Amino acid sequence: MKRFGAAALALGLAAAACTSASAVHIIPANQLPAALYGKQQPNNARTQQVSVYFIRGNRLVAQTRTASSSLTLAQQAMRELLKGPTPEEQADGVSTAVPDNTALLSVSVDNNHVASVNLSQEFDQAADKKTHEIRLAQVVYTLADLPDVDSVRFIIEGDPQLVVDQNDAPATVVGPGSYSNFAPQEAPTHVDTCTIVQSLGSCPATSTSTTP
Repeated sequence: MKRFGAAALALGLAAAACTSASAVHIIPANQLPAALYGKQQPNNARTQQVSVYFIRGNRLVAQTRTASSSLTLAQQAMRELLKGPTPEEQADGVSTAVPDNTALLSVSVDNNHVASVNLSQEFDQAADKKTHEIRLAQVVYTLADLPDVDSVRFIIEGDPQLVVDQNDAPATVVGPGSYSNFAPQEAPTHVDTCTIVQSLGSCPATSTSTTP
């Protein structure tokens, strides 16, 4: 009887030790290291193209950026804007009024097509009136270029901001019309009147007269 009791006790202790020391923990596949799992996990990245607005002279100029990203279009557009123009673009006279140490804290678009962009305090760095306005215009035109954005609300470090438009009118939400003075300059369209006439019939030749 003692022998049976000792054996039962030993078996019980062994079972308890096994339960506490050899518990099985299942790790989801998406938490496994890539080298162990054998391949990278999908991250929903997709190729996206956005337009960002920099400055040439006294006007905005659009530059295209294409990248594989899992960000929203608004997030990608703002990140690309904050990177500033490339060296090649700078050599072509393109610049930015956005301070290069500005950080994007968040950006979202509501059902009224208003983008709320939350930037670090560096964005509010002191500048003359024109520089500050064109800085705001860069953000507004960049976000308003997206299909689901019509206007922009500025937030600095979580605090909603009252901004002024080009006419010094204060507003909590602004759109491209608020800074139309900085709108990109459209390339002039050359109309060849002779080509138009030729399409209808004949174009009178340009003649020069000489005096005998």
